Amino acid sequence: MVQNFQFSDALFALDMKAPALRRWLQLGLIGNTAKGKAREGWTLEFTLFDLAVLALVKPMTEFGVPVAAAHKLAVREMREHAGPWSGDEPAHSYWTAWAPDTQILISRAEGRNGKPAWKIAMFEHAEEAFTSGAHLTLYPHALISAAIKRAIEAVEIKTKRSA
Repeated sequence: MVQNFQFSDALFALDMKAPALRRWLQLGLIGNTAKGKAREGWTLEFTLFDLAVLALVKPMTEFGVPVAAAHKLAVREMREHAGPWSGDEPAHSYWTAWAPDTQILISRAEGRNGKPAWKIAMFEHAEEAFTSGAHLTLYPHALISAAIKRAIEAVEIKTKRSA
């Protein structure tokens, strides 16, 4: 069964404020994340995959990675490491696809023509991480697990309130 989450569920799951997530969506900075038609009465829905990706995007943007670049990196990691995804997987598969001690390290690098770029490396089972002046370490198992569990909790809270 495909489980979808409303905008408010995603906000709760990601511990975000509405203007930030709305801005990401309106500017197209997070690609095809979330589906919905922009018309009166529309419902924006997030899939488990969307939440998993955004759980990785948020700390990257807090580190200084531009939103569009963070989204691209997160989608690539989800597809290459843990995919392919059909959308029918149980919620826990989005975090159990990653070993609990998997680390994704992101650091700034010099790209083509001297423009800033972002370098990403993944380490599992306590391998030595690369060294750089500064880097961001993501633990995808923990980040994705927390976000999806909070989204499910948000739905359960709303269901109890409406009962």
